[in-house]
Amino acid sequence: MDNTGKVAIAGQPGPTKLRILALLRRGSLTVPELASALDLTSNAVRMHLATLERDRLVTPQGQRPTARRPATTYALTPFADQFLAKPYAAVLSALLQKVKERHGESELTDLLWETGQQLGRERATCVSATSDRARVDSVAEVINELGGVLEVEEQNGQFILTGYSCPLVAVVAVHGQACALTQALIETLLGQGKVQECCDRHGEIRCRFVIDLKASAPAQD
Repeated sequence: MDNTGKVAIAGQPGPTKLRILALLRRGSLTVPELASALDLTSNAVRMHLATLERDRLVTPQGQRPTARRPATTYALTPFADQFLAKPYAAVLSALLQKVKERHGESELTDLLWETGQQLGRERATCVSATSDRARVDSVAEVINELGGVLEVEEQNGQFILTGYSCPLVAVVAVHGQACALTQALIETLLGQGKVQECCDRHGEIRCRFVIDLKASAPAQD
């Protein structure tokens, strides 16, 4: 930890360590579970975890029963989300605050919505599948490529996108309107249906969007 109170990282984590961090964003995992997901030996995973623990990005969380003996589970630290959010978050947050101060919350939301639509139009060719599930899966992949960690599930004829990591986590905590960007992105990529934003912005931020492909999307001004 440096004299500003921030944790100092000894260099940018390599690709394997970043994959470990991405997996742990979904939830706590044991060494064997990580080894299986990464196609590595348990010893190799332990070496990576030791470095991530040193950098205060990962911490042992508890134990999980197994057939032989309890296995230690690992989870991200609160600092990890801030680290993974990258420095752009502070700049974007300050910019959004200025827009809000000069033009008001409604204009800020409109600008974020239009930005999401533009991002969707730029990536429209990534969603070319014909089946409903395949289209929603493709949308999730687009958002994951932008830094999210979304999973898709079906419930009562609807699709639910649940995010284990918000790509705008450091911004949403202050500017909840930022969720409008992702909602507009999803609606534009799908080109049909209605998307309801149900994100949790209290405590541990979680993205959640409910998609009804058979409903009519509300008109946006």
